[in-house]
Amino acid sequence: MAKNSTATIDLASILVRFPEDTEQISRLVKADAAFRDICEDYTLARAVLETFERHSINWLRVEFDDYKTLIAELEKEIGNILLRNAAIGLDAKVSNG
Repeated sequence: MAKNSTATIDLASILVRFPEDTEQISRLVKADAAFRDICEDYTLARAVLETFERHSINWLRVEFDDYKTLIAELEKEIGNILLRNAAIGLDAKVSNG
């Protein structure tokens, strides 16, 4: 998705999807620009999908399905990053432990 300099992250919607990773998500959003970009894309895609749903825009059915797919892909990407980050964190704890 195109980047918007005024893009914001709806952290609440991400935390609803990944409630067990609240601390990690908050930390990554502050420290990792790539993760923040994915979260911005996720926020934007969810906002567009919610607009489609709220207004029942049937003639945009293809786009509606595309956004549902995009959201699922972004959720998977966020989940993968969280898993990798947790594994790295666990490795660091074990080696420092």
